[in-house]
Amino acid sequence: IPFCKELCWYCGCNTKATRQYKPVSSFLNDLKHEISLVTHALGATHDVRHIHFGGGSPSYLTPNDFTALFEHIKQHFNVLPNAEVAVELDPREITEAKIAAYAKAGVNRASLGVQDFNSTVQKAINRVQPFHRVYQAVEMLRQYGIKKISFDLLYGLPHQTSESILDTVALATAMDPDRISLFGYAHVPWMKKHMRLIEDEALPKAEERLRQSDAARKKLKQYGYTAVGLDHFAKPTDTLALALNSNQLKRNFQGYTTDASETLIGFGPSAISAFKQGYVQNTP
Repeated sequence: IPFCKELCWYCGCNTKATRQYKPVSSFLNDLKHEISLVTHALGATHDVRHIHFGGGSPSYLTPNDFTALFEHIKQHFNVLPNAEVAVELDPREITEAKIAAYAKAGVNRASLGVQDFNSTVQKAINRVQPFHRVYQAVEMLRQYGIKKISFDLLYGLPHQTSESILDTVALATAMDPDRISLFGYAHVPWMKKHMRLIEDEALPKAEERLRQSDAARKKLKQYGYTAVGLDHFAKPTDTLALALNSNQLKRNFQGYTTDASETLIGFGPSAISAFKQGYVQNTP
């Protein structure tokens, strides 16, 4: 879902900021048409074990539009009863009506973009979201039965320090997410023009970035999370950690996964698919 209400200056995703909903409605019609075209070409109904709604901000969709999109998917694919259905959420956009729609559709994992809890850092990246906003979102998701919670954190952001990132890790783990991704911010203003709004002098140097990564990694392990590869952390009881211990962990272009399927079909602009023959990407 390549739309956001407001562009975060650190963002490297293929997305567009718009406060008008009309382009989103038009896009959804095209997306449904794409799903129909692909399934017609497949010539059969296929079982689906994993569905991931990425962005942009899938939480931009109205409850009715999300429901209609998911119903369209179920009309064209056999979504298995035990399928993992994950959605990326912007905590600032979450409402009870949206969460109710996710729960009704069968969403069972929510990935929240946290990045950092420090207010100075948030202002520097144009993503101001107080701790209580994230906390309320997590509590509401769990109340509606969406109990698998993942957080995305970033290091290497403007004004971040190895000390401040430990505060973010402490606040994040206090909400007891199942998984935490810890990614390094990639500053590429020559590719993403909005990154020019971030002050270069506010960015930590390479040595400080390494200290931030090491400090956060060490603290997450102290809090009981299992390190899965370079940038993923999971509770010992989470399926990622269990797959790691049983040598069944997989990796795709998005990161580490428990999905053993040989086929991944991406829908929407810039979406990536994976087949036995290789990768293919939709045009942005």
